[in-house]
Amino acid sequence: KTTYTDATGSTANANPVDLDSKGEANIWTSGLYKINVTQSDDVQITGYPVDYIGGGQASYDIAQYFKGKPTNSQEVLRLPMVRDVTFNVNLPFSKAAARVATTASTTFNIAKNGTNFATMVFAAGVTTTSNFVAASAIDFEAGDVLTVTAPASADATLEDIGFMLVGNITP
Repeated sequence: KTTYTDATGSTANANPVDLDSKGEANIWTSGLYKINVTQSDDVQITGYPVDYIGGGQASYDIAQYFKGKPTNSQEVLRLPMVRDVTFNVNLPFSKAAARVATTASTTFNIAKNGTNFATMVFAAGVTTTSNFVAASAIDFEAGDVLTVTAPASADATLEDIGFMLVGNITP
């Protein structure tokens, strides 16, 4: 399972991860992991493997499917939050896909209580991924409303979109 060099989740570590001269490494995760530590000669270190690493910060995944073609400025998600959640810079691990690709780059706005904090961008001609952009992390409290809104000028071909927004439950 992939681990990352920092909290943004943008750069994957090599696998296996080599420790530095102090026996340390930057290992960031999303979800639960099983960590195994061995010496360079593959001899198991006492006390490993350890299961369920990463359980201290639980992921909070929001899945949505919108059937059909969104119209101009149409809300494709409106969700009152039921717990405190933080969405990190550029919403790492979030994904989106469409059954029919866009004709041009298409940007959806993601908002907290009506104020945009991020975008979900489908590149022209792409169906399987999108780019999420958020300048800073944002905290939601239970009761805040998360919305995702189609662009003011809807794309003529983008159709049947699904997306997963990934945050972390705020302790």
